Amino acid sequence: MICVPGNLARDLFKIETKERAKIVHLGIRVLKQNNIGKKVENQKIEYSEEEFTLLRKITSFLVWLDERECKHFRTVEETKEMVESLLTSLKENKEILFFALFCPSYKKGKATKGFNEEIGNTPRRGIENLSAIYSQAKLLQIPCKAMAVYGDLALENSNRLNKKDFNDLQTNFTNFRKFGENVNSEIEFSKLSDLGICKKRIGLNGITEGEIPLTIGEIKRIEKRSYSFYKEILRWSEDKIKRRTEDLARSCSFIAEEMRRLNSLLIMVMMENIYERAKFYQGSEENKTLPIFYPQKTKC
Repeated sequence: MICVPGNLARDLFKIETKERAKIVHLGIRVLKQNNIGKKVENQKIEYSEEEFTLLRKITSFLVWLDERECKHFRTVEETKEMVESLLTSLKENKEILFFALFCPSYKKGKATKGFNEEIGNTPRRGIENLSAIYSQAKLLQIPCKAMAVYGDLALENSNRLNKKDFNDLQTNFTNFRKFGENVNSEIEFSKLSDLGICKKRIGLNGITEGEIPLTIGEIKRIEKRSYSFYKEILRWSEDKIKRRTEDLARSCSFIAEEMRRLNSLLIMVMMENIYERAKFYQGSEENKTLPIFYPQKTKC
């Protein structure tokens, strides 16, 4: 098959908008860099049937994401890495790991502490979003698996919890897993404390030493987003909120590294309402970026 790259979006994928067409062209460029497609006369590209199938699957997946994600969150470099992962998965029949990290459901209110037995709306939607992206990849015959990771470490108010509160934490996880299995029985459910050396490195207090992979401005924006919970419910001082945010930044960066040890072909699915904290997982200039799908609130 011989194609004109500029016409592929319109002619083969029925894409009319310039922004959506850019996604197709990005996929074409990355595949071309990996020797998928051969340049012929007049700027045309020739694809074998197998190569065009790769292009179609990857492009269809990227377009599906674009229809459902918050715009401009993922960088071009992260999208390129995502395409590289999709290509490796399809060519080598290796599974991509879609994963999401979930926080326990805290009790709300100034006079309360501990955890709810039932899960809230945010983790419910998070599981549904994880299931949606996994199901779409399976539909396109992209080898993949999905993992929901329950964050039972780095607990903000651990110094105020008693034995019963941790029983409630276990109940919260049990109900979290039950709900998730009803949504999609193929999703794997795991506690963060069971992954690698997370329990040893993170523990209840988070990582308190090491690089903070964020700018001062990003830290301040994350502090602002979490301010009400820390200040009004946990009654923390400004300095303690700042230190906690920095500890979480170190912890989340380490979690991303541990997940990469599980599977180098990794795509993270973020929760809908923690845009700022998603920055924790995007890596630094020194470290490899982590491709992230940040869904719109009502799309998946």
